[in-house]
Amino acid sequence: MRPKFDPKEEFIVSYYRSGSSSGAGRSWIYDAVALLLATGLFVIGITQNGDLTWSLIGFGLLAYRLIFLTLGSRRYESTFTRIIDKYEAAIANAEADPNAPARNAGHNAPQAPDP
Repeated sequence: MRPKFDPKEEFIVSYYRSGSSSGAGRSWIYDAVALLLATGLFVIGITQNGDLTWSLIGFGLLAYRLIFLTLGSRRYESTFTRIIDKYEAAIANAEADPNAPARNAGHNAPQAPDP
């Protein structure tokens, strides 16, 4: 049995359920690009006669990405917790109810050996 979700929880569940269509699986590219650009700017800043302007810009780029990810994770932290709590409660209810139909009865049940 699937738990009842509020609209924000439903959005997150549907977003991560289909990673290929949501783009959740491709989000690493933003981190890789930021890291490569910041590293390049840092190296340019060090090698350009001691002018650290480019190094500071590279550091700022990394700091921006870190702050963006931190704020984003704090924004949805409580929602993820509620989703997990609801799924755990639904699993506990399903295990406690002997009349509930087993979803994967044939997949996880031990099979008798062939005679």
